Amino acid sequence: MRPAILIVIALSSCTALAAESEYADANRRLYFLPREAALGFADLTFARNGAPNTSPANMALDSSSEVALSYSGHFRNAFSSTLLSYAVDLRGAGGLGISLDYVFVPDIIDTRNWTVDGDGNPVIPATFEYSTASEMYLHVAYGRGWTLGRRVRLDAGVAANVLRRRLLEWTGYGIGLDGAGAVTFLRSGVRAGLVMENMTTTYMNWSDSYSEYVYPHLRLGVGWRRDFPYIYGAFQASYASPDLLSNEGANATTFLDANDPEEDARELTLFDDPQMLFYGNYGLEYTIAKVVSVRVGLEALRRFTFGAGVALFGQRLVVDFAYLTHHLSGSYLASIAYRWP
Repeated sequence: MRPAILIVIALSSCTALAAESEYADANRRLYFLPREAALGFADLTFARNGAPNTSPANMALDSSSEVALSYSGHFRNAFSSTLLSYAVDLRGAGGLGISLDYVFVPDIIDTRNWTVDGDGNPVIPATFEYSTASEMYLHVAYGRGWTLGRRVRLDAGVAANVLRRRLLEWTGYGIGLDGAGAVTFLRSGVRAGLVMENMTTTYMNWSDSYSEYVYPHLRLGVGWRRDFPYIYGAFQASYASPDLLSNEGANATTFLDANDPEEDARELTLFDDPQMLFYGNYGLEYTIAKVVSVRVGLEALRRFTFGAGVALFGQRLVVDFAYLTHHLSGSYLASIAYRWP
């Protein structure tokens, strides 16, 4: 316990000297496998993999192990993200999840050497110089579960995150801790959980003179899963709330307000605007004979998501795909995974 306590104290001390930033960890929202993306990013309660947005309390839900590789092209391939996930059952000692994630932004027009005219307007050169930006994100999660009789199961987990973000002239390094807990009502198939990201705040250092940190995010997830043998299938319904602490900046829009003719970003708080809960994410999944899965989701009541997956060779080889709609342009995700007992 002493090393863990020292890490928490060190993180807390560092953040006292840093500037607050609501978006320092915004890229974390990109690190999803296609299955969770197709469900509108709503599956906080059942998803089990090594990805950063997976609840660490879910790591002991499955007795199998899995390695998955995913690629995502965002907004007509304006930039991409890659995710390598590994989840393993520790044989009665819980479950472990690890992922290495990468975001690559190519073809950034470099304007640093452009000259300006007398009015201060940039003089556009005949040829452009281009540069790139990237981020690497390492996530390690551990979870364990306890069954209480035949009706209730409790789960808890912790996770550590380390990242390196490289911009045109700057490189920043960050670190943070997450925590989660969940309860499953075994007879009904209902599961609910809470995930606290940036539990000690996420600390990001850019130089000796500038650092930033992100306050914790608390998310509620509720899900229901049930097998229906008579139709050879299984249903799952999921919900995930926005940050209940309202520490992630804009978390809603005026899209549902008839008095506002144009959509505009909003920042709602739970106690002043309880409607914030309705701006969460929703997902539905139907799986046929444990082989073919069809998924649809709704993110923040604004973006539709959908996808499908197929499990081959006795559910050992799994291929998934997802598509995310957007008024700018859509994004796609594809993955391949191998599972074993």
